[in-house]
Amino acid sequence: MEKYMQIRSLREVSFEKVHAAFTEAFSDYEVQIRMPFEKFMTMVKIRDLDLEYSIGCFDGEKLVSFIVCGYRAAHGKKLCYDGGTGTIKEYRRKGIGGDLLRRLIEDLKCRNVDGLILEVLESNLPAIELYKKHGFIT
Repeated sequence: MEKYMQIRSLREVSFEKVHAAFTEAFSDYEVQIRMPFEKFMTMVKIRDLDLEYSIGCFDGEKLVSFIVCGYRAAHGKKLCYDGGTGTIKEYRRKGIGGDLLRRLIEDLKCRNVDGLILEVLESNLPAIELYKKHGFIT
């Protein structure tokens, strides 16, 4: 990762800033995602997305990559769900996704979260390889 970039929690970041990064990161995605802010906030509510459990990579103050997680406690287990992982196009293929995932896994272990669930398009081979490399199974 570049020296001027910083990985940190999204707990103090506005949903507007996360939405802007989400929109830009998914602007060229295989499945077209058009999500006005109101629809984004509906997704946040439905999926219990919680910036307290989410993480991002910043270039200065610009959010350039993120993993936005939902959190639920169910049946005595603390679970997080990857509600959206994205990187703005010019920042891809620089190892940021792996750095974010490593940091998120560490953070969730420290919070005694029992599991992280995610989904990925079958055709998104770079993401699948990244997740497998970090121990995820299908």
